Amino acid sequence: QEVQERALAALNVLADSDRDGLADTNELYTLGTDPARKDTDGDWMGDGWELNFGLDPLDSTDGTGRLDNDASNNRDEYIADTDPTDPLSYFHVTAVSNLPPRQIHFFSSSNRIYSLEQRASLTTGSWQFVGGQTNYTGKGAPDWLTDAGVLGTSRVYRLRVREE
Repeated sequence: QEVQERALAALNVLADSDRDGLADTNELYTLGTDPARKDTDGDWMGDGWELNFGLDPLDSTDGTGRLDNDASNNRDEYIADTDPTDPLSYFHVTAVSNLPPRQIHFFSSSNRIYSLEQRASLTTGSWQFVGGQTNYTGKGAPDWLTDAGVLGTSRVYRLRVREE
């Protein structure tokens, strides 16, 4: 009984209820973050990710900053799972192939989900998901999504990323 209770106590020390990469006990007794909320300060960045990159999980304004002074703010780097301290690491399309089938190339994260959308014009029309190219889990490497749709038509693409 006593050994079993000690084993349970040890497991609870390692528990991460909100899956932010921080142990609940560390959040409660050291950091002051909420072990039931992945993002204590509500800035759309996980507490563990913020600490990993030197941000403050209790400062709701640090999401709009740019640690690396690139085109993406810290919140966007979190959403894309890129490195906010590396100006060469940001979410972007790396190439587009217009040969059939059309391919949109990018660097993906294995911790993110991607979707490809299209419309006929840059400024008008509603975005439509490209068939079979939604809810795609990235490889964590150079990657691509494909539009095998109607050839000979002009299309504008938008690549979306979100957390798992």
